[in-house]
Amino acid sequence: MQLYISEHDYAHGTRLVFDVGEVSLLRLTAPVIAGMDAPRHVLLPRRTLAFAFDLMGTGAVAKGSHTISATLEGAEKTERAEARQDLADPHRMALRLPALVPGTYTLRLTIRDTEGKPCSELAQPLTAHPGPLY
Repeated sequence: MQLYISEHDYAHGTRLVFDVGEVSLLRLTAPVIAGMDAPRHVLLPRRTLAFAFDLMGTGAVAKGSHTISATLEGAEKTERAEARQDLADPHRMALRLPALVPGTYTLRLTIRDTEGKPCSELAQPLTAHPGPLY
């Protein structure tokens, strides 16, 4: 964190006080998904869903140490599509989509270590709408 104030010696004697409360530094021992840049609404028909994701705590990540998987789930958590890649690869994914029907789905990202233990998970809703060529 950096804070820089270029003003000083105010003519009216104004005094500025900045209070930063409860700052703590922590070190993550496993990678964590900080967010994903995926659409929440898509038009059908659609063959792929491409998106990016952000990570924190990647100090322990090396080629082959962790994998990230993306799944598109329908009603009752039925898996409709899945993609998997090494976490050391670029933080972008493309999910090949089957012939989806309009409806609500859940896009879920999961990081697992080499033993298959989940380290982090993030889910977001995705609504598929019938497009003009549906």
